[in-house]
Amino acid sequence: MSSEDGVWTAVNVERVTPALGADGEAWSLTWDLRGYVPGLAAHHVAAVRVAGASSSGDPAMQRTFDLGSSGVQAAPFAMNQRVIGLLRGLPSDAREGPAALVANADYRFPVARVERGFRTWPVFLRDLHAALFADVGSAGDALDALPSAAWSFGGEIAARLTLGYTWNVSLAAGAAWVRDPIPPGRP
Repeated sequence: MSSEDGVWTAVNVERVTPALGADGEAWSLTWDLRGYVPGLAAHHVAAVRVAGASSSGDPAMQRTFDLGSSGVQAAPFAMNQRVIGLLRGLPSDAREGPAALVANADYRFPVARVERGFRTWPVFLRDLHAALFADVGSAGDALDALPSAAWSFGGEIAARLTLGYTWNVSLAAGAAWVRDPIPPGRP
């Protein structure tokens, strides 16, 4: 389901410069810090995440970061638009800019350990798990001048499957209640 204890962190720095063949100059920094502690029962987990991103330089070369997403990038060294965004329920591109901050709190727990397939089909349901979550974040032009934060809370349920005897896949569905104080279409 997820890590059950410990701390995970990643920091990425990107430099774009004409000296290396770029059309302009820019710097980007992303950081992601996650902590996990055991929950109220076996395999229950309380997870907290704080992440941020900032980019500066020539407007055509600097990065833009997006808050709206339903999942965090798995690659620890990714540097794309959705690298830190995880404000569940907020549409993609609703809040974006060269600076972003986000915090997430999840309580994850197992629902059922199925460990079954159907006849000889190459589909195997490993388990079902669920999470309750709260997300808060903002994106704008600079970290020291971010607009009012958007937030959401809700729940999700997920299934871990093995397909074709070797491919592990997770399918998830959820619902979130979102509060964004900035109306759509306004910066």
